Amino acid sequence: MHALMQLLRNDIDVPARQVVIEALVVEVDTDKMNELGVNYALQRRDFSLSLPADQSTVPFVGRFDDVLENWEDDWGNLPGVGFSAGLRALTQTVYAEILSNPSVLVLNGRQARIQVGQQVPTSTAVATNTHVRSGVNYLQTGIVLNLRPRISEDGSEVTMQIETIVSSVNPSKSEHKSDTSVLLAPVVDNRQVQTFVRVADNTPFIIGGLIATDTSNSQSGVPFLSKIPYVGNLFKRSIKKDDKREVIVVLTPHVIDTGEKSFSYVIPKDSKTFDSFDHILFRNAYRIRDDDVFDLAFATQSNYYASILEELKTFQDGHLELSEKEPIFSYLQDMVPGEDVIVRRMLWEIVHKANYHRYIDDNHILVFQADEGAGFGNKFKTLFLGNLLRDLKSDSGNALVLDYADHKAKTAGPFEHPRALISHTNVANPDNYVEQISVLNSDDLARNTLLLSNAVTPPGVRGATALEVLKGVLILKRILALNPSMPVTIQEFRVGRQIIFPTEQELRDKYHIIDYDVARYFYQVINYYPEFERAFNRDSDAILERIKELSDDNAQ
Repeated sequence: MHALMQLLRNDIDVPARQVVIEALVVEVDTDKMNELGVNYALQRRDFSLSLPADQSTVPFVGRFDDVLENWEDDWGNLPGVGFSAGLRALTQTVYAEILSNPSVLVLNGRQARIQVGQQVPTSTAVATNTHVRSGVNYLQTGIVLNLRPRISEDGSEVTMQIETIVSSVNPSKSEHKSDTSVLLAPVVDNRQVQTFVRVADNTPFIIGGLIATDTSNSQSGVPFLSKIPYVGNLFKRSIKKDDKREVIVVLTPHVIDTGEKSFSYVIPKDSKTFDSFDHILFRNAYRIRDDDVFDLAFATQSNYYASILEELKTFQDGHLELSEKEPIFSYLQDMVPGEDVIVRRMLWEIVHKANYHRYIDDNHILVFQADEGAGFGNKFKTLFLGNLLRDLKSDSGNALVLDYADHKAKTAGPFEHPRALISHTNVANPDNYVEQISVLNSDDLARNTLLLSNAVTPPGVRGATALEVLKGVLILKRILALNPSMPVTIQEFRVGRQIIFPTEQELRDKYHIIDYDVARYFYQVINYYPEFERAFNRDSDAILERIKELSDDNAQ
């Protein structure tokens, strides 16, 4: 039965592969307009005479008033008369325009349709014995791509059935209703290609030859003078315009690995364009970029970890009776030992780069100080962190120690506030800072002691002060609360993943409490590399211990 279930799950009931198809539609327009002729302008106070100028052309390149000197002598005796002429010669060259650049993700063997264009209104009329009923229909024009891919067995090639349609209404040949934009008799220029192709994965191919041509001729001239044989050529202008437009479609298929959840072709690019901040109705959102993700190959591809995974795989193959939901088997899929430490550090980096800590006021950070000697009321004092840091004196020390480990060990119930033992110390330099905070937490594996200094900046935190690190951690904790469906795993911290952020106003108005989690996250952010190494080794040892436990239970 187990072998049959494995066959169904692994060989039969498997997800279909997917293909991302990128399309690039380019129109190459060879707009050749040859214009040759003479422009005249005759002006007098009571009348004027000129050839109409084409506003789309370049200004004339030469004037020859002197050539007509004799004519101007005759007309010059008349008051208020002026005469000028210009010569035009123009050739417009080729240009290309990207009409569309869509992409689509489609299952293997299924059809995808990409349509970009507009709906053109057309008039309809139905006559009956008593009256005529008229209406408006809409004609779809533009670019249509119908695609059906099929992936080869090894995934190296993609066979595609393709239909490409490029259509547009020809306004010069279509008849319009009066005073409306509704077409009475539309003429549609339609270019269509159908084909079957087989191309290699990630290889672009071109569909071309979708050409439309339009030719027009026009002439203008001075009345009477332009009709004089031979001499009339000096008094007229002719324009010949040839429009030749070719649409080129470039398609590129990308086969997506079935086990890959982060599709690099369909996720947003590394840009702020896809972030959402300062919206009135929605929470802030940030999309993870490629440079937000650390390279962990040094750990996940190490020989030590590879040997543990090999031992785990051998154990699973030899104990098919165990459920696939056994937690340690998750490491064979996508879990990484100690990954929660590194993910929180990466989240903190995002907060710091966004300069989000500036929204938290020093006096909105609360510290509960243990006050067991109080005779009545609360056994703690509520203090503002800003006041504590400002009260630091050089004679008492330049750094503040908040020790939550002592009260955590003594707490009598779940509803007691996390209370700190507050003391002062001196920190000489960044290296001394790391040494002191490490010593303060050496006997506490929960890492519940903070070290804050205005004088010394911790190393390895992008130049942030200890207070800025703390504020970033407070925001980090809020981000984890706003994203409960996102596990703190490397697999889920992927490029393109959207993270909900708190609003700036929320951070300004809210009072933030330093608790046990904040203290632990603070230490892990500052000392993230040794903490990740410690957590990685701890979880790796736990895998081996769990294998031994399951083996002993099975032997019994």
